Amino acid sequence: MPQVWTRDRAVVSNELPIAQTLLWTPRAKGRPRTTFVKGGYRTYTPHETRDAEKALREQWVGSPVDGLIGLSLFMSDSKVNVNIYEMPHPASRKLRRGDIDNYAKLIMDALNGRAWVDDRQIVRLHVVEE
Repeated sequence: MPQVWTRDRAVVSNELPIAQTLLWTPRAKGRPRTTFVKGGYRTYTPHETRDAEKALREQWVGSPVDGLIGLSLFMSDSKVNVNIYEMPHPASRKLRRGDIDNYAKLIMDALNGRAWVDDRQIVRLHVVEE
């Protein structure tokens, strides 16, 4: 794997596992907004969401990893610990072609008010694609 020079000139390896701590102010991703402008509709991401994503992205050191990975996020009020690790190939992915977080969100939204009062109650989420 290639090595990357950070701003402080330290060498960072892109080999798995990777663990980084990013500073943040907790914010949920905002839903897309749609507005009518000049005779047409325009959909956009709220600026608070764009700003929060940019702040996290700018702190990341290294290049993107390729292949199937596992991801653990440990969040507090001031930081998020990001851990990326290698995963073996599943036997079959024929039925699941989307992003794993979208499957989890659909399930959580469907069971909201049925299995739990509100999905804000969920403080740990472990999703595994087999």
